[in-house]
Amino acid sequence: MSTLPKPSFDPRGLVLPLEKILPVRQIKESEKELVAFRTILASLRTVGLLEPLVVHQQKGTGMYTLLDGNVRYYALKDLG
Repeated sequence: MSTLPKPSFDPRGLVLPLEKILPVRQIKESEKELVAFRTILASLRTVGLLEPLVVHQQKGTGMYTLLDGNVRYYALKDLG
């Protein structure tokens, strides 16, 4: 009898305040003027977050490291 491996993510997802997420890099104000950033900002305003941020929980701290979605993270912060 074989056992399936444990998933490395929670398929249900989480809803977290942005204050609990620590980005691994910052984006410059000049990057916010790029078409890519403005497109994501417009998409968030229009349809909401389609592709969730990918985070990893920091054990014992209540904080999460942002692994994927830096531009979306900063766009969400800009939108409040």
